[in-house]
Amino acid sequence: MSIPALPGFSKDKNLTARERALRADLPNASPVKRFTPWLLAALGLILGFGGGVLVTRHRHEAAESVAAVNGTKITSDQLFTRLQNVAGPATVHQIVQEQLQLQFAAKKGVLPTDADVEDRFQKMHVNPNFPRELAASGQSALQYKDGLRVKLAQAAVLTQGVAVTDAEVKKYYQDQTNPRNPRALFYQPDTLFVRAIGVATPAQMSKVQSELASRNPFEQVAAQYSLDADSKSKGGLLQPLIRGRSPLTATPALESALFALKIGDSYGPISFHNGLWLFRCEDKKLSQTKSFAEVKDDCTLGEKIAKGTRLKGAAVQAEFQDFQHKSILQAFWPQYQPVMAAH
Repeated sequence: MSIPALPGFSKDKNLTARERALRADLPNASPVKRFTPWLLAALGLILGFGGGVLVTRHRHEAAESVAAVNGTKITSDQLFTRLQNVAGPATVHQIVQEQLQLQFAAKKGVLPTDADVEDRFQKMHVNPNFPRELAASGQSALQYKDGLRVKLAQAAVLTQGVAVTDAEVKKYYQDQTNPRNPRALFYQPDTLFVRAIGVATPAQMSKVQSELASRNPFEQVAAQYSLDADSKSKGGLLQPLIRGRSPLTATPALESALFALKIGDSYGPISFHNGLWLFRCEDKKLSQTKSFAEVKDDCTLGEKIAKGTRLKGAAVQAEFQDFQHKSILQAFWPQYQPVMAAH
């Protein structure tokens, strides 16, 4: 059983441990964006694993050391001061929004109970990868449940009084398994993980090939010779390529050639993007479509949220904004007064 998740939550629930290791090499930072909580929660709905980024708000003793550089200690006070300066306002804003959403759901009489949260949490364990994914997220079970409660509250508000037919649910499933739908929730296209080395001249490529022929690791050669700044620091590892949805889709012959590779095979060198390129397949995943039986409950919930958004999304948003405007928000730390004023 999957759960509703906000835009920006993990979509990697189907990746293997090998794929996750590859993605761990990639840049993984995105700015925190403000959102209109009810409308975008539905319009950007993702059904799957993802509890969001929950910041642990426990301070350690200032004297506690978290690391040392040549004997010079870095204290927890230094660490948390830096974290507050960098992420404090955005994190406080997120927590305030979550509390307002929970209180709004309570006002509407649809706040999820502890039993509701626990029931949904236990259903997540049907996915055998869930325990590993939860551990990899850095969250405790309690932290995950906190985020789950917020998402369940959002869904409950939008679906209150909304009914769907069997035909509507099946239509939702068809839409979400359509290979032509770039946001299909229950269809995963072929996905390829490749490393690449890009150079400017044939002489440079000859040097690269000589190094590889001497059995030097591909990632080491990429880090030394490749001119592609985005992948150079990651041993040439590119962002995962999704068939029909990657930049290479504009070059069908190259996309087809790369997706035809077996794991460990290389392709090139070829002229591409103002240079000479050599590619190596690191891992690949064939397309998958979940059966209707697997995701029927998810489809029912997804269609309810989509229908609720169409029918009353604007009204719910306006009502929530009125509730937020009338709420009493206090900042006890001066640096967070602007955050509260912005609400």
